[in-house]
Amino acid sequence: MKTSFRTVPDTNVIIAAQNGGLTSPNREYFTRWKNNEFAFLFSDDTMLEYVEKLNERHISRDLIIELTAAIQEIGEYTAKKNA
Repeated sequence: MKTSFRTVPDTNVIIAAQNGGLTSPNREYFTRWKNNEFAFLFSDDTMLEYVEKLNERHISRDLIIELTAAIQEIGEYTAKKNA
């Protein structure tokens, strides 16, 4: 059951989850998200930052595509509000 808990993870959490072991707290974050324990919020800006930083860390293109597809599929898009 999804709660009203919503997050925007820092880019370092994304990177650490991809580089960490199976018991990493950062990996657990993704497991809980995929189990619908909370909503993962993203915007165009955050998605771009994730991709840029993962590329800088030489994360495989296939993994970046898989991750961004999952974020777009089960994440919650939030558009940037004009000031």
